[in-house]
Amino acid sequence: MNSVLEPALEHTGEIFKQHAQAHYQIDKVFRIVQPNTSGDYDESETRINIPIYNDYGEQVQLWNDYASSRFDIRIIAGAVMPLNRWALLEEYFRWFQAGLIDDVAMLAETDVRGKEQILERKSLYVQLQQQMEGMKEQMQDKEGENETLKRQLIQAGIRHGIDTGSKTVNKEVLETQAQQKYYRKILEDDLRRKTEKELEQKKIS
Repeated sequence: MNSVLEPALEHTGEIFKQHAQAHYQIDKVFRIVQPNTSGDYDESETRINIPIYNDYGEQVQLWNDYASSRFDIRIIAGAVMPLNRWALLEEYFRWFQAGLIDDVAMLAETDVRGKEQILERKSLYVQLQQQMEGMKEQMQDKEGENETLKRQLIQAGIRHGIDTGSKTVNKEVLETQAQQKYYRKILEDDLRRKTEKELEQKKIS
C-alpha cells in the first residue's frame, strides 16, 4: 500500500490534473452530484473558462481560466478512501464508547441508510422523553401535595376528636355536678325536716 498503490494514485492524480488543464479550454459548466444515504442527492454547480469581451465584441481573456489556474495540492499519506473511512469510523466508535461524543454524532459519520430519518426520530424521541420527565416531576409534586393534604386531614381529624371528647367530658362533668347539687338539696331538705320534727317532739314533751 505505502510503496506501490499510494504513490501510483498520487502520480495518477498529478497526470490527470495536467491533462484536465490542457483539455478543458472552452466555456464549461460542471455539475457535481453527491449522493446521500436517503436516496436523494446534493448538487453543486461551477463554471470555468468564462469568456470576457471588450466593447468591440472581441474575446480578450477568460475568467476562471482553468488552463492557467494554479492549485495548492496537499498530498496526505494513507489517502486511500476506504481505509481512511473505516479508520475514521473506528475512531468515532471509540470516542462514542468513551463517552466523548453521543450517538447522534456517531450516526452522522456512518453510511447507514436513512440516517436523516433516524436522527429526526431520535430528536423526536428526546423531546418526548423530556416531556415524560417533566410529567413525572409534576406527578411527584402532586403526590407530595397529596401526602401533605392527607397528613393535614389526619391532624384535623385528631384535633376534631380531641375537641369532641373534651366537649363530651365537659358535658358529663356538668351533668354530674347538677346531679350532685340535686342530691345535696334532697339531703338538706331531709335533714331540715328531721330537725324540725325533733324540735316539735321536744316541745310537745
